[in-house]
Amino acid sequence: MISCRQASLWIEDELHKALPWHRKARLWLHLLGCRMCQTYRLHVARIRSLFRREEWIEESPGLSPAARERIRENLQRELNR
Repeated sequence: MISCRQASLWIEDELHKALPWHRKARLWLHLLGCRMCQTYRLHVARIRSLFRREEWIEESPGLSPAARERIRENLQRELNR
């Protein structure tokens, strides 16, 4: 059984790339028994989907177009790391 720390690292890794089948299987087994890691995985996926939509940037009052573009570029750079 893997630790929650290892599971959290693999949860983040699977957002950026496909995990090898043996890691995916070990993560799946861990998630079956760990409610906290299940919740963490859902939160990470939700946050990522919100950032990808970028709608919240357009709805932010008081930001100049240049500020919006800087935020968009920084978010994209962080998501691609």
